[in-house]
Amino acid sequence: MLAQFEDPSRGGEGGNTYGDSSNCSFSPWDTTLLSDGLLWDVRSTKLVHKFDKLSNVGYGVFNPSGNEVIINSAVWDLRTFKLLRVVPALESSRIQFCHTRPLMYVYSPFEPVAAKETSKKLAKNRTWLRVLDTRDYKDVSTVDIERPIYDVALNAQETALG
Repeated sequence: MLAQFEDPSRGGEGGNTYGDSSNCSFSPWDTTLLSDGLLWDVRSTKLVHKFDKLSNVGYGVFNPSGNEVIINSAVWDLRTFKLLRVVPALESSRIQFCHTRPLMYVYSPFEPVAAKETSKKLAKNRTWLRVLDTRDYKDVSTVDIERPIYDVALNAQETALG
């Protein structure tokens, strides 16, 4: 089954205001969808809420608890649609959640640069992996891998990170 989600405030266009820095994420119960800072009801294809745009990065995910969404570094309460906190450690990062413990792995995916780009641009790529607590978003650990990180995945038992 396919559905088209259209935002009437954008003239019915489903256009992306975040450019390439956006994604699509389903809630833990698959009833709502988050994309480009917009929360949609999957069944009715109606817009539920439009979150304030606090940055130019629209990468968003649902906290596994189901009560919060994270859009870039902003954590929003889904019950009140209010901003709960801003977590600087999440800025322009990607998140992989641990399903057996209240942890999240936070990393900045490697962005290749053209050969003629300056070393300053190369230094911009972050090579650290952070572990945060999903309940309070506090830093548990930070490790500098000293190599580009392209993606992060956990094995089925969540005993190995690759």
